[in-house]
Amino acid sequence: MCQAVSIAAYMDAGRYAPSFNNTGGNLKIEKALISVGKNQAWVDDPTPTVITADNLCPVGTDQPGFQANCDTAEFFSQFTFEEWVEVMEGADGLVSTGSGDSTNLIALSDVANRLNFILRDRDFGFKKGVLQRPFDDADPSGNAVTWDNSTGLVEPVGQGGGNYVYATGCDPNIFSGLVAGGTGGQSRVAIGGLIGCSERNSLVYPIRFPSLYYLFPTVNHDHNGTGTHAQPATEEYVANAYVKSVNPDQDATTPPASASTYTYRVVGTDPVKGVSEIAAVPRKADLTDWVLPVASNVSLLTTTTIDASPFRINRAARQSDGTTVSVTAAADVAILDKGLFDGREQLAIRVADLNMAVLTSTNVPGVTPVEKWIPDTQCIPSATVDCNLSSEGIVYAFREDAVREDEIVRPKNANALISGNTNNNCLNIANITLDNCLMKVTTPQDPPLTAAGISLKPVDYVADPDRRPHGFRLRNGSDMSNGKTRKVGMTFVTDNSVYIMGDFNLHSTAGTTATLIEEFTEKLGDAAWVTGTPGTGQVRFYGPPPLDPTGPGRKTLDTNFARPTLDTWRPVEILSDAFTILSNDFLDGSVQDTFTMPWPTSGGPVATNTSYMNQSRPTTAQNVRREDGTSSSAAAASPVWIDRNGSAWVGSNRVEAITTLVWRILTDTDNDRRRNLQAVSAPVRVNAVLIGGVVPSRTNQGYGGLPNFPRTIQSWANQALIINGSFLQLNFSTASNGPFEHDAWEPGATPDDDSGTTANGPQTRGLGYYSPSLRRWGYDPALLYYPPAAASRRFASVGNLRSEYFRDLPADDPYVQLLRCAEDGSGNKIFDATIQGGLCPA
Repeated sequence: MCQAVSIAAYMDAGRYAPSFNNTGGNLKIEKALISVGKNQAWVDDPTPTVITADNLCPVGTDQPGFQANCDTAEFFSQFTFEEWVEVMEGADGLVSTGSGDSTNLIALSDVANRLNFILRDRDFGFKKGVLQRPFDDADPSGNAVTWDNSTGLVEPVGQGGGNYVYATGCDPNIFSGLVAGGTGGQSRVAIGGLIGCSERNSLVYPIRFPSLYYLFPTVNHDHNGTGTHAQPATEEYVANAYVKSVNPDQDATTPPASASTYTYRVVGTDPVKGVSEIAAVPRKADLTDWVLPVASNVSLLTTTTIDASPFRINRAARQSDGTTVSVTAAADVAILDKGLFDGREQLAIRVADLNMAVLTSTNVPGVTPVEKWIPDTQCIPSATVDCNLSSEGIVYAFREDAVREDEIVRPKNANALISGNTNNNCLNIANITLDNCLMKVTTPQDPPLTAAGISLKPVDYVADPDRRPHGFRLRNGSDMSNGKTRKVGMTFVTDNSVYIMGDFNLHSTAGTTATLIEEFTEKLGDAAWVTGTPGTGQVRFYGPPPLDPTGPGRKTLDTNFARPTLDTWRPVEILSDAFTILSNDFLDGSVQDTFTMPWPTSGGPVATNTSYMNQSRPTTAQNVRREDGTSSSAAAASPVWIDRNGSAWVGSNRVEAITTLVWRILTDTDNDRRRNLQAVSAPVRVNAVLIGGVVPSRTNQGYGGLPNFPRTIQSWANQALIINGSFLQLNFSTASNGPFEHDAWEPGATPDDDSGTTANGPQTRGLGYYSPSLRRWGYDPALLYYPPAAASRRFASVGNLRSEYFRDLPADDPYVQLLRCAEDGSGNKIFDATIQGGLCPA
């Protein structure tokens, strides 16, 4: 029969289990566990425990109750890793004679357990099973112990005057270099494994990442798998009819077995041996092995210089004892990942900041012939050169963490059609907002795919909340000519979003706003211009007109303009899912600002507002729940705690439950929300061919039109955005597709008609995420000085050649004579005698 006895009862009866560490002769495992309140009772299974056939616990010798030689392995296997951590933190001497060894053991244990989870899930997915090829990074030194993966048992080890067997979840020799400073005996190594891999229960690790079975399998398999890798038929993902229909199995009957079979194939090299095999190796702190451009010997980055040094990172140097780290120097890098909040998308966006001046002027090391990080190879058409194969500054960029809306696939509604009955045909634009055709997240549903496999989601008027429109931000791009030596500009191509920050690709003699040049010496600048009689401060775009030869107008060509050795401008093309222009003083901020920065109760946008303030958030600084369990509104407090549903909490309330009186949401008036915006302090100039997507318009909800093709998310009131170049709409945006008007976000929501009133005043279109700039936009004639760049060439086509000739007719030609002698309706000659030439008939 079963017998339950507590640890304290063993000690009282003198039936001690072996000690972790015999230093002092009386530090027992039981005492250590009891000291942290882990006084679990032992329940002995009446079935004899057979450790080996002829050692320690032979058949028939396992009696009821705890027996150290038979039950030690099973007894200590009942404690979880978290419980062992408590023991380790409370009694460092259990496995160690050196300070910090327990901390290091805990840290390595966490890594080892995670690796075992990954290996298990790659092997078995949703099925439970014992690892056949365990993670192995063992140290074969003299204190190593023999370990059996199939049983999890180590060989008998001597301890406290007896021999004992332990069950460990992985090879205990992984930890031999840590226990007792690397000099511990076999017993301590065994205990290290007992603690370090204690997550495994009955030789099976918990299922943590089952999708790895399909993403990174250890063997080739179909959807169901076979043999020891076969998936359980009752598991929802495996048995789901929709999932099975799009991933047919070799043994499938629906669809028929004749249907094509999908195979998930092994990726990478197996087996994974250990931490050293898969760990990312940091670049050296002294920068000697850095490949991307980096500048050293710069001053340390501080909180007061972070905005002025956006590409600077502080470098840590490990001390001589190998344990402590201090910041000793800083470096400026060319690419640095950042986070900002896009008020139009209402999402936090990850952007890779690109230092354009550095990338266009720095050579790639070890490349012959010499080439820049953004290539400078010019295409010179000839019989032997194919310009379509020339690099010409072409950059193809993508982010693995970005997710387009059409990459997110849910089952379609059974009643959703793409042909036939027009009442259910989701391809009919009038039906796209019907319930059957809508995207739904809580009850998973997506619009049906077309026959060509194209998703309707980019044009269904609803932004998928699971999309991730991460992208790239181009900074420090006012001069990308490398001292006016570059031959070409740049073609930047990505299916992600692009943000241009600050002045970009200036027409100038020195790459600064103080040295700007234009097509004519009479400059427009950022002033308004007219085509008729000018007013004060206005300039004619071209002039002077015949009726006002002395009036202000542009008439003198600037011979520096668009000359590659005199003008810093270069042809630049940007093809992206969407592009947004930011001022040079744009402040990213952090997610803390969402909760700790108070909503402005009066006044307008200010320069110190950050991007994370432009969203639904408190009207005043709230006492928000923190990760350390406290509540605080201080910006320096512990990070904000976000629960598993993605919600923050104020006291006992989720933020969704707080009333709109203290929580400004998307339904507030535009001007209320605009108080959160950052004010633009100076004009911004951008010279480029901008090619991107737009969102579709629908009844009562526009897409912003041409004035909002270049997107903005700041308060530009009374500041000019000066763009010279060309705009091309390529498609509908598939990731950055938050609606232009924020009055209807959810599926089925109806946009305002902008004619009614609300409690806060007139209905608005929900444009609280920006206020428009003074738009000074025009075609850049410099594009006519250069042949089309790589992308623009594909938007141009040459028609059929025509045979034409011209003949200069003499002045006395009858037709010319009629033109020279033309008369108005009253019979008066239009031209004077000089033009008539005395040839007109009487």
